[in-house]
Amino acid sequence: MEGADAGIFLDSVCGMIFWPLAAGQSCYTHLLDPDANVIDDVMVYRITGDKYWLVVNAFNADKDWAWLNAVRLGKVLVDKKRPWAQSFGRAAVLRDLSDAQAGADMRLVIALQGPRSLEILLALGCDPATSRRISN
Repeated sequence: MEGADAGIFLDSVCGMIFWPLAAGQSCYTHLLDPDANVIDDVMVYRITGDKYWLVVNAFNADKDWAWLNAVRLGKVLVDKKRPWAQSFGRAAVLRDLSDAQAGADMRLVIALQGPRSLEILLALGCDPATSRRISN
C-alpha cells in the first residue's frame, strides 16, 4: 500500500494509528469492520513515509483483500457513526504483492516458529551479509 493517503487509509481500517511509525518499524494490529469487530489480525510495516506493507494471515488473504478494496472503492462503511469517514484514504494504491502480476516486487511470507526457526531459515541459504543481519 502506498501513496499520500496510505497512512490515512490504514488508520480508517485498523485499530491503530500509523503516523508515529518510523520507516523500518512495524506493529501488530487488527482490521476492523464498521462495528469495530475484528476481521483479521495483521502486521503493518512502514517501508518509507508513504509506503506500507500489510501482512495478513494466508488463510484470510482473499477475504482481507476483498475488504480492503471494498473500503478503498467506497463500497462499504468503515464507521457507521461517521459515514463521511469512508472518503478518507481513497487515493491509496493497493497492490497484492503475493500475486505474480506484481513482477519483481512479488513477495512471499514464510512463518517459522520454534527453537530451531533461525537454524532452519539460515539453512535455506542467503548471502553472508543477510545471514549476519538475520542472526542479530
